[in-house]
Amino acid sequence: MRVNVINLDRSEDRLAEFTTLNAHLADVARFPAIDGQRLEIASLVRRGIVTQDILDWYPIGAVGNAMSHLALWDRAIESGQNLTICEDDAIFNTRFDICSAETLERLPAEWDLILWGWHFDFFLCFEMLPGVSHCLAQFEQDRMRLNSQCFQGQYVSTRPFKLLWAFGLPSYTISPKGARVLKSKLLPLQPVTLPLPQGLSTPDHKRSVATRGLDSTLNTVYRDLCAFVCFPPLVINKIELSKSTVQLPEEELAKCDKTLAINPVDAAILNRRGIALLRLKQFEDALESYERALAIEPNHVGVLRNRGHAFLQQQRFEEALANFDKARAIGPDDVSTLSGRGFALQRLKRFDDALECYDLALAIEPSHVVVLRNQGNALLEQQRFGEALSSYDKALTIAPEDVATLNRRGLVLQRLKRFDEAIASYDRALAIQPNHAVVRRSRGNALLHK
Repeated sequence: MRVNVINLDRSEDRLAEFTTLNAHLADVARFPAIDGQRLEIASLVRRGIVTQDILDWYPIGAVGNAMSHLALWDRAIESGQNLTICEDDAIFNTRFDICSAETLERLPAEWDLILWGWHFDFFLCFEMLPGVSHCLAQFEQDRMRLNSQCFQGQYVSTRPFKLLWAFGLPSYTISPKGARVLKSKLLPLQPVTLPLPQGLSTPDHKRSVATRGLDSTLNTVYRDLCAFVCFPPLVINKIELSKSTVQLPEEELAKCDKTLAINPVDAAILNRRGIALLRLKQFEDALESYERALAIEPNHVGVLRNRGHAFLQQQRFEEALANFDKARAIGPDDVSTLSGRGFALQRLKRFDDALECYDLALAIEPSHVVVLRNQGNALLEQQRFGEALSSYDKALTIAPEDVATLNRRGLVLQRLKRFDEAIASYDRALAIQPNHAVVRRSRGNALLHK
């Protein structure tokens, strides 16, 4: 099996170390990594590869890394052959060639992707017992790094399991079909906040993570793919939490403050600081951070948009709308701005204007789940039940486990007196979040009126 190792031209030392550590691999080919510092984001936006706000959360290096993976996916599509890809800090078990071939033979015919390893500073979620229970696995990253030599020589027997959640792409194999499906589902790449799996015990303010790279963004689609993970892993890497693309808001805030202590007039960092504070629900501090950023760059679309979202969360809808209007005047095709503006108009009961905003956003990005859901909500408030149901159904084809959409869909079906279908929609939501109080109440109302 040929392993394609992604390596920047300026990182010759990393390639030399990779070659030394993995001399047992039968076939290795270097892929010249795409340098994020040389990318033109505007060009990527025009080509539909990223959204305008990609740099709000993705570091520029992470954008370059994503472009490298996408280029290799194109190679898989063009060649019609499976492609094995790895990062240049990957450490392969000595039995990789044998075990990976055996594991691939156990995959179903229509498989899309299999991870040979992941980042061990965060959790893994997979179906160990299909139809019975998910499995959340947590490793000790520090011990894993210290014992990497032992890992390499260890005799392992592996199995593939259906993948639900993972972070990091130290190595994986992708099929041509998988490459096509991933491109269709992921592009354009955009910042997304992901809710963590329900089985993970975390405080409320840590119930989500922001996507800061391709590896975390893949969690938006793993469940919809024929995707697998090899367990136990055949590949580990040396990445440390400080270098990970997974950032909890406290960590992001500390990182931003450290940077601002050196350069207090960096508008992009102040914007990211505001986002972290917003996720921590420290609204006034977030607004102060955005004000500082706008004093430096008054026409920064991302800051204006994010300040609008901060006002939304405080239910200051007129102020939110004013910010979205300013952002739209500068960047009229920014989907997040159009989405936020539509929501502000909706809460101000200007439904026709809100729907016009949502239509504009969906013309640019037809698969935007939040816009589709909010479009449905606006139509529901106008008692346009058939159209609202259509919006919710479209959203659920993209995100079938979106509990908020399943709940709203149930409400529409209730209004249409289709009670059995409404209850079925609530049941789907409760299968994902069994203790969701709003859904339970809605289901109870449906049973009363049935």
